[in-house]
Amino acid sequence: MRSKSANVRNANDNEACRKKGSESEKGVRIKQSTIHGTGLFSTKKYLPGECIIEYAGKVRRWSDCEDERTSYTCLMGIERNLVIDPRIQGNIARFINHCCSPNCEAVLDGKKVFIQAAKRIHKDDELTIDYSLIIPLSDQTLATHYKYTCRCGSPKCRSTMLQVKKKKPTSGCISKAQKARQK
Repeated sequence: MRSKSANVRNANDNEACRKKGSESEKGVRIKQSTIHGTGLFSTKKYLPGECIIEYAGKVRRWSDCEDERTSYTCLMGIERNLVIDPRIQGNIARFINHCCSPNCEAVLDGKKVFIQAAKRIHKDDELTIDYSLIIPLSDQTLATHYKYTCRCGSPKCRSTMLQVKKKKPTSGCISKAQKARQK
């Protein structure tokens, strides 16, 4: 079974993250998470857009990882057939848990991924990203959906770590609620 993070955006001259690189473990620490197992927490405050840590690991092909995929460690998709595998040459960024209302986002810069603040983060906040995992339709079963159940507790929780495609309107009609949101 393959899964990957689809919620990675491309960097636009994100020089601060490139300079910060993987030496940035000073602003984070590992501790028990209320979301799931072990989590990564801030040891200082971060402002939106501020680089926190590089998501480090060995760049590998999907096909080389499929048979080994027994843990919940997230392989970070960077290209169609390439992932960053944090189990090899990785760092503590691999402990970032999923949340449907994340406070961080993954930013792709070449074949590197940096985690940056998506909103204001306070000291001792757990760092989270939206995994938006993609699993091929052929691999999706009830057991798969159960395995990727979300436990973030956010008011906006969608109950899954899997990517949920937004429904497109079936007609050109816009509901009153949609019109009100557009105003």
